[in-house]
Amino acid sequence: MSRLVEALTRFFGRVEILARGADAERREAQAALEAGRFLEAREHARALLARVPSSPIGLALWADAAGAVWLDEEAATAFSQLAQQVPWRHDVWLRLGLAGGRTGWPQARLALERAAAATEDRAVARRALQELCDVDLRAGEPARARRWVERLAAASEAGDPEVELRRGECLLAEGEVQAARLACADLELTGRADGRDRLLLARLGGGAGGRKDENLARRIDLALGAFVLGAPGAAELLAQLVAAAADPALVERARRVLGAGGCLEQPEWVAAFALREGRPERAREALLRGFQPGEGQRAAALLSLVVEGRDLEALATVGERDPAALTDTMHALLAAERLHEQGKDGPALERLDALTGTELGDWAAELARRWVGGWVPEGPGDAARWDRVLEELGRGARRLGRLDRLPAIEALIVEQERPLRVAVVGEFNAGKSTLINAWLAADVAPTGVTPTTACLHWVAWAPDAFTRVVARGQPDRIVAHADLKAALREIAEQGGAAERVYIYAPIERLRRMDLLDTPGLNAPEAAHAEQARAGIEEAHVAIWLLDATQALKETERQAIQAAARAGVPVQLVVNKSDRLAAGETERVLAHVEAELRGAGLRSHRPVLALSSRLALRARLGQVPETALVESGWQPFEEMLEAHVINRCDELKERALRRKAAAVAADLGAAAARRAGDCREQLADERTRTERIRAYAATIESQRRDVASELEAELGPARELLLTDAQPVAELASAQQRDDAEVRSYLVARTVERFAPVVCRALAARAQRGGPGEAAPGTLPELEVPVRAAIGGAAAATASGSVLEGTALRAALEVALGGCAQALRAAADVPVQAPPFEALRVRLAALERALGAGAAVAGGRPPELAPAFGGRMGSC
Repeated sequence: MSRLVEALTRFFGRVEILARGADAERREAQAALEAGRFLEAREHARALLARVPSSPIGLALWADAAGAVWLDEEAATAFSQLAQQVPWRHDVWLRLGLAGGRTGWPQARLALERAAAATEDRAVARRALQELCDVDLRAGEPARARRWVERLAAASEAGDPEVELRRGECLLAEGEVQAARLACADLELTGRADGRDRLLLARLGGGAGGRKDENLARRIDLALGAFVLGAPGAAELLAQLVAAAADPALVERARRVLGAGGCLEQPEWVAAFALREGRPERAREALLRGFQPGEGQRAAALLSLVVEGRDLEALATVGERDPAALTDTMHALLAAERLHEQGKDGPALERLDALTGTELGDWAAELARRWVGGWVPEGPGDAARWDRVLEELGRGARRLGRLDRLPAIEALIVEQERPLRVAVVGEFNAGKSTLINAWLAADVAPTGVTPTTACLHWVAWAPDAFTRVVARGQPDRIVAHADLKAALREIAEQGGAAERVYIYAPIERLRRMDLLDTPGLNAPEAAHAEQARAGIEEAHVAIWLLDATQALKETERQAIQAAARAGVPVQLVVNKSDRLAAGETERVLAHVEAELRGAGLRSHRPVLALSSRLALRARLGQVPETALVESGWQPFEEMLEAHVINRCDELKERALRRKAAAVAADLGAAAARRAGDCREQLADERTRTERIRAYAATIESQRRDVASELEAELGPARELLLTDAQPVAELASAQQRDDAEVRSYLVARTVERFAPVVCRALAARAQRGGPGEAAPGTLPELEVPVRAAIGGAAAATASGSVLEGTALRAALEVALGGCAQALRAAADVPVQAPPFEALRVRLAALERALGAGAAVAGGRPPELAPAFGGRMGSC
């Protein structure tokens, strides 16, 4: 800025100075100022003021000289006195605000705001707006800073780097990283001596596109430049980047620069390089050694490294030493950790949810994933914390409004106490019912040449033998075992269909597990395959029967792949081995094993061969007991006992995890959709508020011009108002025209004629955005200030007069100021994270943990399309 004395000398004569014999001091002060002898100029200026107190020229000389040698308190004093002499000089208010801001003078902001109101000196207004924005950014008030940015933009040319820089800083401070990147897309290095442009670009990622390592190199280069130039916050960012860098060349480059500056032994840099080298204990030691309460800048740098290293222990230690050094979000994070350590995961996770979208949002999400994942041990033999898992699923379902999922979640609660369920699966006439009867040594499951099992048959223990048939549209039927086939035929003849058959028997083996006899996968009715799929989903393990004479056909292989993909352990058994010639059994088993390996599948245990028909006859005493050995039954029963029944807890745990994972996946997908929708809505709303802020700045900075335009548009409304006022003008006396009711009538008619026109005109102006800009839509915020200003001005007019001329223009300017204030208040909505984002993170973590624990031993099979026409594993 030019020297103030040069500008003031043109306006103030030297008569008083000459009269008091102080002109020599003035000349000496000006000569010393021009020669750069600022302390000498200061002494002459003070000598001049001693002779001519309050001389504007003397005060200007003193202010210029003191400011040149950074005596800000003296400069502020001089500018303060000068501002009282020349209050119309906005450049004086600007200099007062700048000097006062450097000394912490509490009225500095007011001085800058007066300078920002300069309409005739755009350069002064522009500089004041820049400084006001910077003041609010330093104070941690980015929303308020953005008001000044929009006014600055209205007073600047498009593409002004000062506007782009500050807009990007405001958006970044509010957590709007992507919006900040867009705002700074065209920002280039401007050679600023303070390095702010380099620091901002480094924070935003160094530039669009490119590989991650290239962007990191660019960011480190920018951060190094900002650090060398002394940009506040550059050291903090550079330390974070060094700690995160994987490229040794980048780290070495930073080490050389820091070494040249003698910074390497400082605790923040020791910690940064220790984190980079994977030595968290060394980093923590350096951080805590360097932390000293009250050292704000260093504390911020050290805390940023604590956040970068995600070190809760170090954060807690810093909080104990100096609680004031921690932000509210840091205290909230520690409070959540304490609740978690106390076993109160529900309240702890709610604390973490509140941090979504803050500077600690990523750390909070990482903790949430870790805590939720900790509910599910890696091995399926260890029970998950089902109380917490199911509580979380229920909470998610209710919050998402997915009440249809609550029955499935409640079913999981009940399932923990139910017996092991084994589904017997295979194609029609594979011998499934015969196998069940052989294992129970009783003719319980119906068998026959035709597809007898047309629906799922559930075989379970009961003290009495009976069968319950559930049929669609008919009451349940309770019949004896021997009458089951007849009951099913009768239902079919009546046009009904059995949905499920429950067979109960007082057989001791059924106390340990339930058996599910499924329809044949290749039965004539398509609904039979759906019933088989339902049986597999309900089971904890499946016994899959293959016909020995045509073992593992392509249709069977696809169905087994679908079951395995769903996470259901499958034990393959080659049945009807008695139909094979001597030596053929080993060949068939080898063929099945080879086909499984080729498909990336494996049986729960090695594939077995048996004859369930021969085993049943032997167990019923219809053939000699030696037939039981010939049937291959003994290896099958030993496998069932050792690897199914004795591992029932593990198999049940695996199935529970599989079903819970399916619920979590469904709810997680719903949460992701809701979070995405909310992000779009928030983005639209933020775009609208940005337009509103910009419009508020425009109408405030161009208040006089806009008021003149509005006055011209009020022509037709004024004619109507004159017609409304005609009866008042015809009243006989001034006293009648000044009657309270008459004045109230005129005020009301003025407001009703003028206010709607003004509001519509202002809203129409707001719609005139550039190409691709989102219009702010209707602006109901305008109505109150417009009506208040017009009504107040109308009430102040002379009795019986209509608001017009200078009074109308003044009222419109007042209205515009109120509109700008109302629009800014409406646009100052707090930045919020998309709702459901935290829930999405937790459900995704829960799905991953449950899915990993439910994986079949030996690894998951390849991702193949289900053969059942639906998703396996859903509840």
